[in-house]
Amino acid sequence: MGHFRIREIMATPVENGVVAWVLWSASVCVGAVEWIFTYRALLLGMVVGALVWEATSPVRRLVGFVVGKVYRKADHWAFLLWRCVERYQRRVSSPEVAALCVSESLWVRFAALFLAPSSVLRKHCGNAEGLGKACLKWLDAHYYSWCVLVP
Repeated sequence: MGHFRIREIMATPVENGVVAWVLWSASVCVGAVEWIFTYRALLLGMVVGALVWEATSPVRRLVGFVVGKVYRKADHWAFLLWRCVERYQRRVSSPEVAALCVSESLWVRFAALFLAPSSVLRKHCGNAEGLGKACLKWLDAHYYSWCVLVP
């Protein structure tokens, strides 16, 4: 019978490196899993937040567009209102109006309530359709009925 010699298995440096790498990656995975279980509520909140943020992006774009349009319209109408007040003040504080008697001065001030916005709308809105043109027609009609037909 032959003598079988049991050889001790000696690990080579490559095998030691692979084993060390496997053990290290396993410990990293265990640590990551432990961290995930510890902070699962935070992670779930982050995931849900990201999904909701992405799902609502079309709505947010639409709301931003509408708010931008409303702001631009409000800014435009505030500018027109400021110009109307400025034009009215310039018209009623002119030396010609100051030289008139009280009743005529009051009448000029009343007529300027219609003429100042009309001139501002004509200058800044031009032939544009929409609310500006409707306001201009309304002011012209009231000026004609109150300041031309009544006296």
